[in-house]
Amino acid sequence: MDRTLAGIAHPWLCDGMGHLNTRHYLALFDDATHVVLARLGHSFRGPAEKQFGWADVRNEIDYLVEVPQGTVVDIYSGIYKLGTKSLTILSEMRDVETSQVHARMKAVVVYIDLAKRKALPISDEIRRHATPLLIPSDSQHVIHEG
Repeated sequence: MDRTLAGIAHPWLCDGMGHLNTRHYLALFDDATHVVLARLGHSFRGPAEKQFGWADVRNEIDYLVEVPQGTVVDIYSGIYKLGTKSLTILSEMRDVETSQVHARMKAVVVYIDLAKRKALPISDEIRRHATPLLIPSDSQHVIHEG
């Protein structure tokens, strides 16, 4: 897994108990997912009338250890599964100081024709970029299968 994001649990991202609010976990993980997609060759710049893109169809987060206000975190991501029209990205949020894993997210994204809003087969070029990001099957990273 590669580092895809660095962040901090700023006070304005925390709940009344002083921990990162659940809605902000998804925002951090979503940014990390965009970094993975950029590494696959997808550009988020330019005109809105792009022909191809990605659609989230499932996000599953396991909250393991609370993230207290002021905690600096890194997110590491890799491709957990590469399908015909979709890929599954696994990301871990880790404490920079202790390496403790605070949370994991499994995101399923589908490659789509943006005009037709239909799934497309993932191209050979994207697969070529995805191969180095694949998480080995014997990896220690675990997430619930559901």
